[in-house]
Amino acid sequence: MTDQAPQNHTSRANYGGGLLGWFATNAYAANLLMVTLIVGGFIGTGICFWGTQLAVRTYGFGMKTGSLQFPLWLPYSIIPLGTAFFVLFCVIEICEATVALRSDRTDTATVSGGIPDIDEAGGDR
Repeated sequence: MTDQAPQNHTSRANYGGGLLGWFATNAYAANLLMVTLIVGGFIGTGICFWGTQLAVRTYGFGMKTGSLQFPLWLPYSIIPLGTAFFVLFCVIEICEATVALRSDRTDTATVSGGIPDIDEAGGDR
């Protein structure tokens, strides 16, 4: 009889590399992640395009707010900027997940400075 406790199948250490390691061992979750990021990227691209048109139109017409007489194109320009960052995030995550899943490197600390993996004793590996 050994003195070791039984392994917990949901522990991070069993997947050998944090979240990306878990996706590498769980094909359904990895596919769901990729589909979610791709769909989010397409929706974000549409919102970015619409927000750009909205900001350009309000700038062209010289529209201002009713009470403060502040140009509307300034707050409307936040829409395409924010969604452009979201789409960029989706593209980076898709690339990182693809690289991590195609290689044996599933340690999140080696892919884009992620959270280092923690072993069962609670210390860094």
